[in-house]
Amino acid sequence: MRLRLLVEGALDEAVGRRLGAECGLEVEEQAYGKNGWTVVRSNVMRFNAASPPEPFLAMADFMDVAREDKSLECPAAVVQAWTPQRHPNMLLRVVVREIESWLLADRRGIARFLFVPLGDVPLAPEDEEDPKLTVVNLAHSSRNREIREGLAPALGSTAKEGRRYNTEMERFIRGEWSPADARASAPSLDK
Repeated sequence: MRLRLLVEGALDEAVGRRLGAECGLEVEEQAYGKNGWTVVRSNVMRFNAASPPEPFLAMADFMDVAREDKSLECPAAVVQAWTPQRHPNMLLRVVVREIESWLLADRRGIARFLFVPLGDVPLAPEDEEDPKLTVVNLAHSSRNREIREGLAPALGSTAKEGRRYNTEMERFIRGEWSPADARASAPSLDK
């Protein structure tokens, strides 16, 4: 059985591929979307209406959606609004707050990867105001120069993350991230 993906960006794609592999599914080579949550929103209804014959995992960050559409007060409201008659093979998952929440939820894995003390990694990553900023701030304090320079922007820079942020985080997702461990600290992933 193949899994198809509709995602916001590169990290979401890497997470979707890892989740598919963890479930023993072959993930289709082409991922759809990869250009923000509005592309996910505009395509999820179309793919849902096509009654996908195989599982279709669509993911969007609640933080982005809620910022633009204040009427959607919770992830369940997003699922209901975007797929009111959801096909059983359409797996629309709303990440609370953003994909980095799920990555931070594997506390031991991310602490090892970033070379930071476990105690510095938040216990409830879905409660973080800006999980990506949390990852970047942890990278700033890393004992590993490669992590500091790759994930965190240079001092004085206006960039939000380092030049190798996606590359390094994709490496973490593929090699070290444990979805099973992350489920314990990320209820939206557990669903």
